Amino acid sequence: MLLKLVKSECKYFIKSLLYFGYVLMIPVFYLLQYLPAAVVDDGVAVDPAAFARVFCDSYGTVTVFFTSFLIVLYLRKDARLKQTDPYAASSHSSFLIQSARALAMTIMLFVPVLIAAIAALLQYILSPNTGDFLSYFSFLYYPVTWLLPSLLFTVALGMFITYLTNLPLALPLQAVLWILTLGSTKEIGDYNTALAIRHTTLGGYEAFHENLTLLVLNRIVVTLLALLFFYLSVRIYQKKRSKK
Repeated sequence: MLLKLVKSECKYFIKSLLYFGYVLMIPVFYLLQYLPAAVVDDGVAVDPAAFARVFCDSYGTVTVFFTSFLIVLYLRKDARLKQTDPYAASSHSSFLIQSARALAMTIMLFVPVLIAAIAALLQYILSPNTGDFLSYFSFLYYPVTWLLPSLLFTVALGMFITYLTNLPLALPLQAVLWILTLGSTKEIGDYNTALAIRHTTLGGYEAFHENLTLLVLNRIVVTLLALLFFYLSVRIYQKKRSKK
């Protein structure tokens, strides 16, 4: 399958592609490693959707854990500076205040992923003979449907734990979840219970397609859990706010 997707004429080392997405790297190195795979000789077609799935796999584990540092840092800013909550006496509802905070953090953390995805999309569009034109846009809808639910969960859980404890306990908790999420096979990944869905190979489309229902259910459950933790964080914030 890998040879059918890439072929020997591709200006990229097939040996490296075998390990692509499986060796843990920071996102910028993934992107630098990833983009040259789109440059192929004339007449060789490479399915962009296959690379888009690996793109989401590489960013998925980063989205689950590393973003929690920024979330906790943002939420505990007032405590670190020994300041009172500026919204305690606000006329706005607790739901509106927390919604604005959650939206701001989500946009801040998801925009870089979209920028990287758009960069990969443009690389494919500018490269000749790289597959079906419609499959290029997998770089746009895969991150939204694949990665955004994980990020929403991370944001909501970070808010819930931080407001509940007033301590940065969300970091070790998310670290445990991150370690559990990394458990996957080299071939097809994990579409069932993983917080960050894994697909660590350019091949394995058949397994991906067969598990598509599980993947969709996984994303729905993760999104619902994110909404639950967000609701609980609003309730906790409201109780603390009413005491001031």
